Amino acid sequence: MLIAKVRCSLKSDLFWIHATKPSSTKIVPIVNLVCRVNAQQPQIPIQDCTFCNLSQKAQDVTFANAAIDIVSYRNDDDSKGVMTSNATAGMMKRFSSLSELEQWLQRTTGNSSLKFRGYYGADPLIKNPGLRSKTGLILTAVLEGERGDNLVTAYDLTRLISMVGWHPYLTKTTRLPGAQWHSLQTVVQAMGYDTARYIEAAISRLGLGDTIREPVILGV
Repeated sequence: MLIAKVRCSLKSDLFWIHATKPSSTKIVPIVNLVCRVNAQQPQIPIQDCTFCNLSQKAQDVTFANAAIDIVSYRNDDDSKGVMTSNATAGMMKRFSSLSELEQWLQRTTGNSSLKFRGYYGADPLIKNPGLRSKTGLILTAVLEGERGDNLVTAYDLTRLISMVGWHPYLTKTTRLPGAQWHSLQTVVQAMGYDTARYIEAAISRLGLGDTIREPVILGV
C-alpha cells in the first residue's frame, strides 16, 4: 500500500489495504515500543520481552510473535470477524497516551501536521497489558486520552522504515531515540512476514535474480 502512495508522498492518508486491514501505520507502535524499552534498559533484546495481562491470568504473548501477527495477519479470519492483527497493534498503543505517541511520531519524522490518535477497528488484544522482560515488568498500560484519526504521509512511513533499516550506519544523534540494533532486528525479521510484498516478484520479472544477491527489503 505504501508503494501506491509514493507519488503523493506528502499527502496525509489512512494507508488501508481495505476496511478490515488498516495496515501500514501499525509498524509505528512496534518501533515505538522498541525505543521505549531500550531507552530504559538498553541491554535487553526486545525478543526476550512478553506481553502479559495485568487484570487477569492469561497466556503471555512474546513481542516477536505479536509483531509477526500484526504484519502477517496469520491469525485473522475475516469470515468470523477475527482481527488479531488490528487488536494486537491496538494493544501496543496502550503503553503511551495517544497524544504522546502522536508527538513521538511527529518528532521522529519532523512532520508536525500528522495525526496518530486512532485504533484499528478492534479492541486491544489485552486492554490492560504489561510488557516484561526476564527480569521483571518494564512498561504498564496508561490512560489513552482523546482518540482521533491516523493520518500520516508516505514520507512519514518511509522515513521511519529507513531509520529502522539504516540504524547501524546512522550517527547516534540521527538514530531512532533509544533503539538498539539487537532489538530492531526483531522488527526487521517480523516485517519479512508481510503478506503484500511485491519487490521479490519485480526482481524476478526484471531478470535481476542473479545480479542482486542477499537483498534485505523492508516495507509496510
